[in-house]
Amino acid sequence: MLVTLALAAADAEKLVYAMEFGTVWLSLEPESASEDDTKVVVTLMPRRASELRDVFE
Repeated sequence: MLVTLALAAADAEKLVYAMEFGTVWLSLEPESASEDDTKVVVTLMPRRASELRDVFE
């Protein structure tokens, strides 16, 4: 399956990084789906072990 997304360059970089080092899930909603309850969830992974403390505080 081929999926084409229109993204700004900065967002495309984030997507490529997520595809290389994480998991990306896409979903298909009907055109009639309400966008009122749509939420974007972003989970940031720490870059250094020293940042783990801040994640769980």
